[in-house]
Amino acid sequence: MFYQTLQPDHEKRPIWVLPDCSILLEAYHPTYRIATEFLIAIAEAQMRPTLIHEFKINESSLISAISLKYTTDKILTILDKLSKNVIPPDVEKFIKDKTKHYGKAKIDRKSTRLNSSH
Repeated sequence: MFYQTLQPDHEKRPIWVLPDCSILLEAYHPTYRIATEFLIAIAEAQMRPTLIHEFKINESSLISAISLKYTTDKILTILDKLSKNVIPPDVEKFIKDKTKHYGKAKIDRKSTRLNSSH
C-alpha cells in the first residue's frame, strides 16, 4: 500500500499520479477535457471506462510528447497543476531521465562533400 501527499486544493484537480507512472483521471471533473488533451500528449491510454480513465507514462509516450514540443519542465509543471497529489519522486525522475536527451541532436547538412585526411 502507498500513501500520497495531497495538494492543498486537491478537490479542484482532476488527476492522481501514481508511483508506477500510472495516472488516474476523473472523467466527471470540470477540467476533464483539458486534462485529457494533455494526457493524450504525454501518456498512453490504458482503460477508459465511464468514471475513471487510466493512462500510463512510458518512454515512447514521452518521446511523442517531446516531438509535440513539450519540454521536461512543461510536462512536470502541467502534471503538478493537474494532480491532486504531489508528484511521486520516482515519476519525476523517470520523466527527467527519459526526456533529457531528446531533441538535443541536430544534423547540419551544409556540405555534401566528404572530407578525408588520406
